[in-house]
Amino acid sequence: MRSYNYKKVVLFFIVWIIIISFCHTESAFSYSCSSCVSACRGLPGCCTGYGCICEGCSWGCETPTPALSSPANGLTGVPVNPTLVWSNVSGASSYDVRVCSDSACSSIVASSSVSVSQWQVSPALNPGTTYWWQVRANKSCAGSWSTTRSFTTICSAPSPPGTPNLSSPANDDTVVSTPTLDWDDVACASSYDVRVCSDSACSSVAASSSVTVSQWQVSPAFNPSTSYWWQVRAKNSYGNGPWSTARKFTTSSDTPLSNGIPLNASITGVLSRDAWKYYYVDIPSGATSFIVDLYNLSKDADLYVRSSSKPSSSSYNCRPYKGGTTSEECISSERVGQNWTGA
Repeated sequence: MRSYNYKKVVLFFIVWIIIISFCHTESAFSYSCSSCVSACRGLPGCCTGYGCICEGCSWGCETPTPALSSPANGLTGVPVNPTLVWSNVSGASSYDVRVCSDSACSSIVASSSVSVSQWQVSPALNPGTTYWWQVRANKSCAGSWSTTRSFTTICSAPSPPGTPNLSSPANDDTVVSTPTLDWDDVACASSYDVRVCSDSACSSVAASSSVTVSQWQVSPAFNPSTSYWWQVRAKNSYGNGPWSTARKFTTSSDTPLSNGIPLNASITGVLSRDAWKYYYVDIPSGATSFIVDLYNLSKDADLYVRSSSKPSSSSYNCRPYKGGTTSEECISSERVGQNWTGA
């Protein structure tokens, strides 16, 4: 029978495991090796005759994060090619810096890798636009990205602002009788004119306002089941921009309610079994409770209340469950915004 030297076999495997677990940093071993991904905790590695090189793995990285210095967070009137400045990181070989169109930096508009702790943005950014920027340092591996800071570039030479892009309601949408009209911010705008018309050419204006923010809740309430058109223009000290293209909306047949004012309307004969009649009210901030009463019933009706959207037999915040002609009441805690009642 053949005999084995088990001590030598065990020793051989122990030595081999120790050797392949070391992380080498020799640049000569630079070819990619997919088998190193698991050994390097999901990050790319390199293969050598000794095993995987995990140089640059973030779990072993101790590169500090730079502190952003200039421009100050939220600064406006910044040049379109600003110089971004941050703190030095001792031992850093380079810095990655990027400028983005959103705070999460999911959309990068400009970036660079530099050896000093500042960078003049190139190419030039758009005027009158808000951007976010962040930096990370690189040593033996890349550090973490800094938190983002924002700045807004200066407006271009004296000129009125551009045309607003209408956001909501969508064209041909059905809305309540006091809809909130919303549009995108326009660079360099100081205020907006908004108007609602009874025709697509806006020759007959039904309601209008001048606001400093990019939305307006229509007041007073419009007629139910009626079509309207709306458009917006931006303004600044240099003049008025062009009116946007008009959008159309149609008011619904649902009835608005007013706080503390009974609605003396009969729904007898209007509703068939399993049919609905809807009412809505906008609850302002600071309200402490919301109470809806259904009374003076001549036939059986069921009361449902729901915040944000219309109630149904299966989706509601309150339902008294009373039969016959007994009065029904819903009392709920304050829910700011639009609240709906169905019967």
